[in-house]
Amino acid sequence: MQKELESLKIAAAKIVSDEAGQPPPPVVYHYASLDVAVKILDTFEMWCTNVAFSTDTSEGVHGESVIGGVCTADPDLLMRGARELVAEEIDGYATCFSVDADEVTKWQTYGANGTGVAIGFDVDVLSKRANVAFCRVEYDESRQKKLVKKLLDLFRGRMRSAKSRPPRLRRLAYVLTLSFVVLRARMKHDSYSVEREYRLLDALPKDEKLHDAKLAYFKRGDRLVPFFRVNLRDSSAEGAAQPVREVWIGPCLDFATAETAIKNTVAYGTRSFPVVRSQVAMPCD
Repeated sequence: MQKELESLKIAAAKIVSDEAGQPPPPVVYHYASLDVAVKILDTFEMWCTNVAFSTDTSEGVHGESVIGGVCTADPDLLMRGARELVAEEIDGYATCFSVDADEVTKWQTYGANGTGVAIGFDVDVLSKRANVAFCRVEYDESRQKKLVKKLLDLFRGRMRSAKSRPPRLRRLAYVLTLSFVVLRARMKHDSYSVEREYRLLDALPKDEKLHDAKLAYFKRGDRLVPFFRVNLRDSSAEGAAQPVREVWIGPCLDFATAETAIKNTVAYGTRSFPVVRSQVAMPCD
């Protein structure tokens, strides 16, 4: 049974991360404050945060709606019932990237209002990971529905045959739901398509005894937000020792001071990369 589940996890991961023939860009960018960027460049670590605590109140709502709609219309009620059996036991985790290196709304929204930096990461390194999926965010609803149906079809025969064996059915449903949680975090309404976002994604049981990820917490207002650290060099890619390709300095930063801070990091000392000044014109308070 365990071998079968592992094989299903691999097959489901391929469906969830399917890019529909759209090749990814060579580099994607993570916008952050200078302080956070320096920590990333010193540790080669990023945080995958529980998406339920996102500051975007629509996070996951659209994806859940699409998944629920497809499952409700599915003729095999067993599939929907099995999915709902464990849906509340799993959380999605993500960290975000953009295709755009130097774009004004990204600086305003994610780059500390222009006082941050954008770190460019090698997509090949991010893609070739044993754990934590790297996916393009899907904005096309028809395509989103196709991905949900493909997942259902992958599990359909096995779950039908397990109808009289509840323990087996629950294990299959659990793997299916893990895949749905990751897929849900990959789906956004097409009104967000201008973000051109990529994500590192994972799904973990709410019960920390059931997974190996070491969760930590940071405070956001009066809430403790769970996250786990992702080692960016934990990859089979040839360039894994240095996943950073370039860094852009925000338009509202003192370039010389920020450049010095970036060049004093462990990442820059591992192998140097271009440090580029933003060309965006934006008001700086």
